[in-house]
Formats: sequence, C-alpha cells, structure tokens
Amino acid sequence: KSGCKTKSDIVDKIYEFQRSLTQEKCQKYIDRLKKERHVDIDLIEEILEFCLDGHCNRSNLSVLIFSSLRNFSVTFRDAELFLNQINCMSAKSAAKQLFKFKTEPLDLVEDGRGGKHKAALYDFYPELELEAKSFVEREVKKKECSFTALNLAKYINSFYNQLTKSSDSGNNLIRSERMVRYDLKAWGYECKRNSKSPYFLGHERQHVVNDRNQLIEYFVNRKEHYFKINENLEWIFQDDKPTFLIFHDKSTFRSCEQYHSRLLKKGYETFFNKGRGRSLMISDFLVAHPSSPFFFLSEEQWNRATKKYPSLLETDGIHYDKNTCTGSIKPGQDSYFESDTILSQFERLFQMLEFKTEYQNPVRSNIEILVDNARTRQKFFWVLEVAEFESEVEILKF
Repeated sequence: KSGCKTKSDIVDKIYEFQRSLTQEKCQKYIDRLKKERHVDIDLIEEILEFCLDGHCNRSNLSVLIFSSLRNFSVTFRDAELFLNQINCMSAKSAAKQLFKFKTEPLDLVEDGRGGKHKAALYDFYPELELEAKSFVEREVKKKECSFTALNLAKYINSFYNQLTKSSDSGNNLIRSERMVRYDLKAWGYECKRNSKSPYFLGHERQHVVNDRNQLIEYFVNRKEHYFKINENLEWIFQDDKPTFLIFHDKSTFRSCEQYHSRLLKKGYETFFNKGRGRSLMISDFLVAHPSSPFFFLSEEQWNRATKKYPSLLETDGIHYDKNTCTGSIKPGQDSYFESDTILSQFERLFQMLEFKTEYQNPVRSNIEILVDNARTRQKFFWVLEVAEFESEVEILKF
C-alpha cells in the first residue's frame, strides 16, 4: 500500500516503523519520568554493576547519577541543572539511555550499538596512519611554525599514492583538510597560543642553579648599598658609599608577521616557538640611578668623549643610537651579537662612563654591572677583558 516495489524497500519500511515505535515509547518513558520521581532500585543496582564491570564512562555515570537523583525525589529540572554543573550528559539524554537499560539486554548496551559505523581510511591502510603521526610529530617539533592541516592532507595524499602505486594528477585529496583536523584532535594536538615559555624548566644544570643562588644572596646581603625606590616611587639616596647597578639586556622584538597560534601536543612543546617574520635584536644597558633608566651622554659630554676616544664614532656593524651604548641589528642582514661584538660594546660603555658626571655628583658612586650568563667557551675572554677594565677603573666591579 505504501508503494514498495522491492523486498529491500519493504524491509526499510519495517525498520523505520520499528524505530518510530521505539522513539515513541522512549518519549513516553521520559514523560513518565518527569512526573514520577522514583526509579526502580533493582535497575539502579544493575547500572552500578555494569559500571563496575569495566564500563565506567561519562554516559553510564550520567545515567547512574540521574537515576539516583530521581530516586531521591529530585525534580527533572533540578537534575538537569545538577548534571550540567558537573559536565555530564543532559537529563534528557540520560533518560534515553536509562530507557535502553530498561528495555534492551545488557549485551546490546555493552556492544555500543547505535549510531553510524563504517570502516575508515586508516582501517584499510594502518601504515598510512603511522606515517601521518610521525610526520606531524616531526613538524610540530620545529621552531618555525609553518605546519598546517593542509600540509598534512597533502602528505597523506602523496604517501597514499606511493602505497597504491597510483598517480592522481587532480587536486582531490584522499583525506580532506577538515577530516585531517579531526585526526589531529584525536591524536592529542591542540591549536594553542604561540608564546614564549620558560626555557629553563627541567633543563637547568646544577652549577647554574648554584651560581644563581649565590648571585641572589650577594644582592640580598648588600641591599642597603644600592639606590632603591620606595612605595611612593621616590628614590632613596645612599650617603655612605652609594652603589648603583647597570644591567646589560639583550632582547628580540618580532614583527606582526609571526603566527598567533600553532599546533602543540602536551609533552612535545619546543623551547621557543619562532615565527617566520622579521625581527630586531637590541642590546642596551638599564641603569638603577635617579638620573635616567637608560645610559646616555649629553651632547657636551659626547663631544668630550669622542675627542678623547675617536673609536666611539665607529659602529663595528652595529646600529648605535645617538650618544648611547644601545645597539641594534637585524638578524639575517647584519652581523650577529657575537662575543667580540658584545665586548666592543662594553668597551664603548667603559669609555663613556668617564664623562657621565651625574654618577659622580654629589658623591662619587660605585658601579656594579650585571651581565647574563656566558657560555663556558666565552668565559676565558670575558675574564681577560674585565680584568683590564677593573684595573683601570677603581669604582667598577663585575
């Protein structure tokens, strides 16, 4: 009567009729649960044993909690609010699953039937999945963040052609870009903010830790000798042998061409996630002195300094700001901040310190320079150069 011409059409109609009956019965059961506030204790016990038997997932736990709440006369709405607060299934979904526990045998529930199941690409080619995972792991460990889901889709397509010995000249992908994103999520990768993380966590050598503790202890014991700032942001001057600090700082500033986010997997993050944009490196000196937070000379002081030290007019491949020791370079275009370059910058600082009159009035101040940790192969050159400067400048100390 419904116009079915083949046997398969009749079977489909029968299945559709059965599904409609099941959905109708399920909806009636849910409506009855909204009115009745009690669930059979034997059914709750059966669900608990089912969870303890190795089927303790979010769905079954939600059904167990929902049935327990209803047994204690909790309203359907309150149960819905409580399940949402603890990130469980909704009360309606839990009621549908409870209907399955009530009407179907446990072996069908355990089998996880329902939904749409079919074989995927990786079921036919498991080696393709292994190769894709290794490719992603190699790409995300690189410092430059150039990996995208499209790159993985193209790689899977090329490797699939190698496996099947076929050549697809078209633009069709065997695994679409959207499906590749699902694969990455299933493999544990997330698109997170491309930011700098502390490089030292879990990678510090013991002598570095000892040196840092010794450095901190040194400054804590001598904190009364330095220029400091009080709570009102006013400078506290020291009358007896004042000392001020000069900090050498080297920073890298990157342009907005850097990627905002990149794919990362927990436990496989790189030390520093670089972009592919242009960058500018700056090496300068910060001063803990009331005169100025940066070191520079006035025009009159600079003229006297260059008259005595004509080498101050030379740049050595570094772009120096006017009347300062602050230098900048563009990596990839200019020379790099090597040991010799940094030492020449310090020599420039020592020559200019002689003409900085603010550091000598009203009382001649001692100077301590704080330099970041140098590598072992550089320490020898540092010691030689610093020994010469300390012998010439009595108030200077490293």
